Amino acid sequence: MPVYLKIIILSLLLAAASFILTNLIRQLALRKKILSIPNYRSLHDEPVPQGGGLAIVIVWYVGISALFWLGYIDKSLYLSLLSGILLAVVSLIDDLTG
Repeated sequence: MPVYLKIIILSLLLAAASFILTNLIRQLALRKKILSIPNYRSLHDEPVPQGGGLAIVIVWYVGISALFWLGYIDKSLYLSLLSGILLAVVSLIDDLTG
């Protein structure tokens, strides 16, 4: 199978996973009342669920890990991209604690 076809299939699978996981996290946030309450800086007028970005972060790291395991990116790039996990964790803590 050509490399470009493998990457297209991986991209489609990751897009589907992102869509499904975002919906699941949204439902969980609504159930647990993890909401962003609007203030003067908000772009929304009503409370909205928080944490949907977590799905994107998870899918991103699954995707780059798959590319690394398949040999499409080298170790130094992979490790560099993994360094963003710290920012993701800090952002999640900020979302959950306000």
